[in-house]
Amino acid sequence: MNQQNSWKKTDFYDDYAERLSQLCGEYPGIPEKFTFGTSYLGREIPAVRLGTGAHRLIFIGGVGGAVFTTELLLRYLRDYADAVQSGRRICGIDVSYLFHTREITVVPLLNPDGAVLRAEGMDMKNPLMERLTVLAGAELPLWDTNGRGVDLRCNYDAQFDLCMQSGAGIGQRGYPGMHPESEPECAAVCRYLRAGGLDLGIQFLDGIPGEHGKIFWNSRGGADFRTRTIAKILSGHTGYGLDDGFRPGSVKDFHRAQSAGPFFEIACVRECEEVSQALLALRYGQLQKLLFHSAVL
Repeated sequence: MNQQNSWKKTDFYDDYAERLSQLCGEYPGIPEKFTFGTSYLGREIPAVRLGTGAHRLIFIGGVGGAVFTTELLLRYLRDYADAVQSGRRICGIDVSYLFHTREITVVPLLNPDGAVLRAEGMDMKNPLMERLTVLAGAELPLWDTNGRGVDLRCNYDAQFDLCMQSGAGIGQRGYPGMHPESEPECAAVCRYLRAGGLDLGIQFLDGIPGEHGKIFWNSRGGADFRTRTIAKILSGHTGYGLDDGFRPGSVKDFHRAQSAGPFFEIACVRECEEVSQALLALRYGQLQKLLFHSAVL
């Protein structure tokens, strides 16, 4: 199956898993697929490990129900693997050098249950389907939380009590769940982060159509010089604005409390709900330099 085919509206998850496995199979010994965790409904959350080096990075996409960032990271995986295999440089970076000096974990789709709901409009595996349908009404095509109706962008232990005061209900953007890490998807991310040794992390968020791209980072309490410098470089690579405010329940602020290492959330530009292959190519071109240069910052 060509990697540029559009997402199918049926059998979404199986299609995604097949595409990822096929991509890894095309470049044996370069991308290494493994299970990062499982979703609320027990779906495997696959991840890909690139490289064998001591410096560790993580890129996470597919956090809401949309799969725009998932597609961007799939393009990155193919770009990276092809460059290692062919020995070519990308954006001036020797990717073979990255492979031998960096370990980059890529999680293209953290929220498979939400993506199924959004893509198919139904998920017969979900025992809450009837309840979620009532809550969402006709909004399942815009579903932006996980299979239990929790927003995975704010399910982390970072002033979680403020998230609980948001007033958002189940299935709504901003609903944080009953307690931090109540959702297995976020718990999987926390297990990875608590293992330590992370040099840089980026969670890519599907931006709201019509909004400019934005890079969220935390300078509360005085960010270290490296974090501050990287934030400015990432902004320069993309043209995205910087937001250094604290975001209750966010992974970047959870990580900040655990480690001094830089962690960013990037809301990508997304002009509309239906994204064409041409637009994906355009946006990937905008983020390509960020993805490859961030590994050497």
